[in-house]
Amino acid sequence: MAELEDRWLSVDEIRKYLGVSNDTVYKWIDRYDMPAHRMGRLWKFKKDEVDEWVKAGGADQGSCPARMARNLPAEVSTQTGNQGGPLLPVGQRHDPADAAAGGRTIRG
Repeated sequence: MAELEDRWLSVDEIRKYLGVSNDTVYKWIDRYDMPAHRMGRLWKFKKDEVDEWVKAGGADQGSCPARMARNLPAEVSTQTGNQGGPLLPVGQRHDPADAAAGGRTIRG
C-alpha cells in the first residue's frame, strides 16, 4: 500500500491536489523552482517533495529564490513585455511618446 501512496503524480493529479490550474503548475515549475521531474515529454511529481516546497513558501511570489538572488522586489520581473522592453514595477508604465529622449517612467 505504501508503494501506491509514494507513486509519481501527473500534472493533472498535482494540480487537483493543490487546487490550481495546469498553467499555474507550469508557471511554478518555470519561475518558482517547483520540484518536478521530466520524464520524456511529461512532468512528474512526488507529493512529499511538493508538500515540503509549499511549506517552505515555494509558491509565494515574494520568496522566489531566483528573484531573491537578483535582489528584486516581488513585483518586478526581468522578463520583457510584449513591446520588447522590460516590464516595470506594478503601478508604473512607460511613456512611448518620450522614447526619443530615452523614455521615462510614469508613476501612477
